[in-house]
Amino acid sequence: MAGQPIAIFGITGRMGQALVRALRTDATLRLSGAIASVDSARLGQDAAAEDGPTGVLVTADAGLGIRGAAVAVDFSSSRSAADHARCCAQAAFRF
Repeated sequence: MAGQPIAIFGITGRMGQALVRALRTDATLRLSGAIASVDSARLGQDAAAEDGPTGVLVTADAGLGIRGAAVAVDFSSSRSAADHARCCAQAAFRF
């Protein structure tokens, strides 16, 4: 697979889906993780809500969602940002 792997927190929202669409045309990045809240109706479904599957399933497990990602982008709620940042910092130490 070409491109640097990217994980997206808030994948099911407007900005998350805008990034999914943008990644389809960008060879430098590829979706590797899709994270949503634990109450999301899209858990276990493909990250793309439209335009065909990405092959990446939506998860509420932040650690799983960022596994293998070179970068993570957070478009989730502000309440979750600190937890997501901690998760990313912990993952960086495992490299």
